[in-house]
Amino acid sequence: MKRTHPKVKAMAEASEEQNEQFKPILQCKLCLEDLDNPKLLPCHHSFCLKCVEGLVVNNDPEEPLRCPVCRDEWQVPAGGSSALRADFKINTLKEILAAQPCSKPTKCEHHPDKPLQLFCKEDSCAICISCTKDHTGHSFVELDAVVKEFEEEWNKEKEEYLKLLAERLKKVEDDKLYFKNENERLTKELEQDHKRVIEAINNLFSSLKQNIDEYHQKECQSRAALEENLQTSKAMIETFTTHLGTIQDNVEKARLCIGFKKQGLLTPAHLPPDPYQFRPCEIMHNRIIFGSLYQRGFDDNITLMSMLHHPMSMLSLENVQAEISQNTQMSISDDQREEDESMRTSDRGSIIQHSPEKSLLMPTQKYFPKPVVINMTKLSTLKWIRDIAEVDTSTRVVVRDNEVQFYNNSELTYTKHVSMNHVAITPDKCLALTNSTGLISIYDKEGVHKRDIKTPFTYLIGIACNDNGELVVNDRKPGTVAHIDYNTGEVVTITPEGLFPASLSIAVNLNNDVVVPDYSKHCITVVDRYGNKKMEYGAEGSDDGQLKHPLSVCTDGNNIIVADAGNNRVSLICSTGHLIKHLLTGEDGLMGPVCVAIGHQEHLLVGDILGNVYEVEFKE
Repeated sequence: MKRTHPKVKAMAEASEEQNEQFKPILQCKLCLEDLDNPKLLPCHHSFCLKCVEGLVVNNDPEEPLRCPVCRDEWQVPAGGSSALRADFKINTLKEILAAQPCSKPTKCEHHPDKPLQLFCKEDSCAICISCTKDHTGHSFVELDAVVKEFEEEWNKEKEEYLKLLAERLKKVEDDKLYFKNENERLTKELEQDHKRVIEAINNLFSSLKQNIDEYHQKECQSRAALEENLQTSKAMIETFTTHLGTIQDNVEKARLCIGFKKQGLLTPAHLPPDPYQFRPCEIMHNRIIFGSLYQRGFDDNITLMSMLHHPMSMLSLENVQAEISQNTQMSISDDQREEDESMRTSDRGSIIQHSPEKSLLMPTQKYFPKPVVINMTKLSTLKWIRDIAEVDTSTRVVVRDNEVQFYNNSELTYTKHVSMNHVAITPDKCLALTNSTGLISIYDKEGVHKRDIKTPFTYLIGIACNDNGELVVNDRKPGTVAHIDYNTGEVVTITPEGLFPASLSIAVNLNNDVVVPDYSKHCITVVDRYGNKKMEYGAEGSDDGQLKHPLSVCTDGNNIIVADAGNNRVSLICSTGHLIKHLLTGEDGLMGPVCVAIGHQEHLLVGDILGNVYEVEFKE
């Protein structure tokens, strides 16, 4: 028997040793079998395709996929697990090892006692010496030569694979460098763009701020000039009225002389002194000193009757309409003229004139002597009317417990089932509502929710809107009043805490001062935007000038209308804290007024605890 060639034996032993060395590399870490169709994860660990598919199926959908070896996260590509890159290094290694000779020389299948020593070129198979009989006429070569030839081919393919691998690695490095450079370039461009955008925004903001400041300065100057002109006009009107009164006094003197002549009496050498003497107003250093009216009696004591000291003189000009044809402080009534004509002559021949007994009257106001209830709507008595507002001539909004009702010409068209407290009309004719939280909800007049304004407050109750387009709210828990920018939601100003702990409503006047009712102190307070007190009205009681649990306020110009719930009345108060009149009382059927508002037609709207809505016409 021919012995195995030593070279073949050495190659077989080397092949067996290599197989043992590469076994851990060719083994799947999941199934512990030889890698079958190996797939490469992004972390460069390889697993069998079926093992990777098992990982995907068994993974929790809410948890990310992780490599079983290094625990790095990875994602399944669009084409599924089979779309992962094949590990060509493992496949190449398997092919190389498969080309190595077996660890032991293989025996012939037909002659087990004979080793395979020859290679048939025609049939491309290894045979033993005894098999040559079955391959008559074929060409044979020694198996060692064939192995050497296969080894040369394998080395050649191995070099080609290594060369290809080197080229691919170089391409990967080039791509890595390219993407790194692109990333740096794009990052730099983005930073430059971001810087330019920020700079443009800052420039725009500065320009807008400058324009706003200039506009505000011009408006302030214009307003100051207007106020100065109004004060000057007021002084001139007072002076002209005084001159008119002087003319009327001269007319009375003339009538007196005619009366003496008709009766055949001698005209006195000295007529009675003017019953009224006026000190004209003065304008000094942009400051007006108003004139004073004097009334002279028998004992020559002079009584000052300045308009500035008359109780009704505190009303602003816009609330007063002078009607010269009626009795004014500068005119004399017919009764007074009769008294003048009945003057008697003393024993010495001097004329004695009685002092006027009637008080001087102020110019007629624009308010009706008796307000007129033009409409009373009976709503459900199950829910109080918390607040009421009119957006336009046809749209009225009523805030009640757990709902907001929308009316069109007194007909209920829509009910929004939300819990709100108070409502205010915004500059864009929307509705701003509070709900005992820090949120202000904005709705349009159709009841469609537009947006919410989040504030740092916790218990917003009352809400109003001033001429600057700011929302004015009161936070009940700390007892503060704040001004909020309607467009941005930014808190502009806030008063100190504890000023208004028991307030359920809020309003603003023409000067943008804030009017707040306090139902526990039984009064209303007027403050500026910083909380500085400008006026306070009321004390507990039912007399004129007193209040009992005021719940709501609104303003008519600078005058104030208050819902005096405990006294079942609605009162009109001037800007300086004097009662003008009661607009609505229990005699009109009013029971516990809880909200007041000025409607679109300048009518007063009043809601009470019985669910009634009164529409009152109270001024010309």
